[in-house]
Amino acid sequence: MARFVMVTSSLAPGDALGNDIRQMAWLLQADGHEVKYAARANLVPNLEVWSLTDCPKRLASKDILIYNHSLALPDGLALFRQHRGPRALRYHNITPAELLRPYNAELAQGCVLGREETLALLAAQPSAVWATSAYTAQELQNAGAKVSAVFQFHAIDDLHQVPPDAVLAASLADGRKNILTVGRIVPNKAPHRLIEALGFMKAQGRPLPRLHIVGKVTPGLENYAESLGARAAELGVAGDVKIHRDVSLSGLRALYENCQLFAIASDHEGFCVPLVEAMSFGLPVVALAAAAVPETVGDAGILWPTPDPRVWAATFARVLRDDALATELGERGRRRFAEKFTLEKTATVFRAAVQALLSTSMS
Repeated sequence: MARFVMVTSSLAPGDALGNDIRQMAWLLQADGHEVKYAARANLVPNLEVWSLTDCPKRLASKDILIYNHSLALPDGLALFRQHRGPRALRYHNITPAELLRPYNAELAQGCVLGREETLALLAAQPSAVWATSAYTAQELQNAGAKVSAVFQFHAIDDLHQVPPDAVLAASLADGRKNILTVGRIVPNKAPHRLIEALGFMKAQGRPLPRLHIVGKVTPGLENYAESLGARAAELGVAGDVKIHRDVSLSGLRALYENCQLFAIASDHEGFCVPLVEAMSFGLPVVALAAAAVPETVGDAGILWPTPDPRVWAATFARVLRDDALATELGERGRRRFAEKFTLEKTATVFRAAVQALLSTSMS
């Protein structure tokens, strides 16, 4: 059996990157392989993680690197270039800088450097290149790479196994409709557009749902998060927008089970795990047809090419009052999840990719 080393910028419990890495590691271990971790930062308790500076001294020439690329990481790039054993480049996509620049020029420059590192990693001739979506794969192919596998892991099984937060569930069951969006509170995910749509519903005199925005604030983008509350107040819907910055798994399940619609208006997504979470719960989906979102949603939701709040307000109103439409969309979502996104199906793709990588290492 082989020893795999998962290299990443950081490991954190509950985020999409960390869940993807941990699921890959679990499958490798289940198949008898040894797994080590190397990262610049680690927030996962009771997990041994090598520092990137120590990693070269700990690596053996036969070790297989799985390099998870999501931002600029000069020490990681140097490690990737130096290692003489098999190396898989796992690309999680990087936010286009222009979406962050109005709020934080330093973070935007980090995205520029991260995309430059993508090209440098490809130039180092990885043994395999793995993407999270066809959208992400196309970006790599445009840079001249040959993508050998496309897959995205998640932790949805964990979400379905915890009991829902009873207090939160009860607060949602008061007869009022609820719209949910989940994801980091950052400009590229654009929850402000959903607030704009809510404001338009109020201006039209439509029945007003509550909007639940669930996600952590990225350090350095607090100004964007604060602008959401200000915009809601300006539109007269401050009391109808609930921002949940720290939600437990039980709380998240309560929201998925007791909201009536899931909406996301992101400009950029490399895959968008929350869409798959919503589909697994049979929640009707309304989304902006941008980046990887159409590929993830397929025919299981309503996709709009425009963020026009008038269009979104009308769509929200239609889905929330039309039980037959909502039920049909929910059934489509459950079906798409079962057909495309179960862990078993993703594991099959991943194991084939690993086998190909192992074959390369033995040749």
